[in-house]
Amino acid sequence: MSPLLGARLSRLSLAVGRTTLAHLAVYIEAYTLDYLLYPFMLYRGGALVLSLLAPRVVAATPHSAAAGYWVGFGFMCGLSIVLNLLYLRVYDFSQTDWFGFEALKRACRQSALGNRLGPDGSMLFRYSTFVYLSVMHSPLLGVVFMREAPSPYAMTARDWRIFWLAILIANVGWTGIVTAAGSVLIALIHLWSSQPWLR
Repeated sequence: MSPLLGARLSRLSLAVGRTTLAHLAVYIEAYTLDYLLYPFMLYRGGALVLSLLAPRVVAATPHSAAAGYWVGFGFMCGLSIVLNLLYLRVYDFSQTDWFGFEALKRACRQSALGNRLGPDGSMLFRYSTFVYLSVMHSPLLGVVFMREAPSPYAMTARDWRIFWLAILIANVGWTGIVTAAGSVLIALIHLWSSQPWLR
């Protein structure tokens, strides 16, 4: 094997390993927060936080479960902001394309895909991908995918607006998903318990 080919394979294997590790870390964090902590905070944890912070309000309020739901939502929004700001700072400080998005953006700009989709199709693809990444994975991925700063590891005012939009879309979207899934689960439990023939 030639030294040039060996060097290219070494760089490629390092990039693939780095990208795989970064996506794995984001998925573990996202699934832990999205599927464990988020439902807990909406349905139980918010009420627990509210009872610890304002026990008199909970005792006097007949709708403390609804208030706990919104406290849980606020807690998860705050946690999402802190974590994603931290991740973004680490990502930018390391100046490493951990997720492969910078390479993907370069390849899309150089390919004919944008020309085939046209300006409206290309914009629709970018925004739908942004929403998908923000809600189903992490707001960080949505921001990294959408930002267009002169340096790939810098944030412009436009990029900060995208960051805050990604946080909002991610939290509202995931709260809607968790609420719908929780409602279906509660309805199935009530159906199961009310019908003796289902037991």
